[in-house]
Amino acid sequence: MNIDHLREFIYLAETLSFSATAKRFYVSQSVLSKHVASMEDEIGAKLFVRDSHHVRLTKSGDAFLEEACTIVGSYERALARITAINQSYESVVRVGYLRNAARPFLAMFLKWMNREQPGVRVSLSCMEYGELYSALAMRKIDLALAIDLDVDMKARCNSQFIYEDCFDAIVSYDHPLASFQNEGIDAAQLEGQQLLLPDPSAYPGLSNFVEALLPPSGSSPTRQYYSDVDTMYLDVEMGKCVAFSSEHNIPVFGDKACFLRINDRPSCYSVNALWLKETSEEVVAPCLEALEYCRNRLASRSQGTCS
Repeated sequence: MNIDHLREFIYLAETLSFSATAKRFYVSQSVLSKHVASMEDEIGAKLFVRDSHHVRLTKSGDAFLEEACTIVGSYERALARITAINQSYESVVRVGYLRNAARPFLAMFLKWMNREQPGVRVSLSCMEYGELYSALAMRKIDLALAIDLDVDMKARCNSQFIYEDCFDAIVSYDHPLASFQNEGIDAAQLEGQQLLLPDPSAYPGLSNFVEALLPPSGSSPTRQYYSDVDTMYLDVEMGKCVAFSSEHNIPVFGDKACFLRINDRPSCYSVNALWLKETSEEVVAPCLEALEYCRNRLASRSQGTCS
């Protein structure tokens, strides 16, 4: 079976969109349909049910998806290992990371790996929130450094704590709520505000977490949704909306947006290393040791700041 056709199938199963998948892989929808039909002929079962309005996986397609992810993941890991061997490394670990969440410790992590594990090649990929979870699920990466809020991924993964962070409300500096920067706000003060919230499809788990920060009624003139952080910050800076962001973004965006602690809501969460339960511990063990070192260093810095 063609490995590229498997990649197309996995992406199509994730998006349930022939147009988006065709665009992603630079083929026409008719060519993509032929690739799917070829796979269905080869395995002797229908993978998708498709009508004029919807696409969905069949039971066979759902079962095949898990195996396809394993096959493609193993193939891509084999390629990564060959690259590592050609570069005189003994092994490779593919690490995906959420850019600003990893910023406090990523350089520290890489320095430790270079010093203590010189035979391990760390292959890094910077990704958006939803892309990171998808890459982990599809075995494109071995380890994810991410906000740990997706309940479904929690059930599929082992994890290691790195540091704790909090979500704040954010507004432009000329927004009326910006006057509460020092003391923070209560959720009730968000009542009636124009809210900019994470798109549930792009931010699984995170969208539910943010909803819990809102006042009980959740009423507002408008509820808009964003699918990438940089655009969200532009909307906050240029408009009158209230959005929500992790405090690890303050060093990057603190001059553009005012961060407001929400005093009466539990807004803290953890940034963790995540890896699928079926992933061999030997693959990720060197990185986990490095991340434990980073965790201890970050904790020491925090205690030093507080003392």
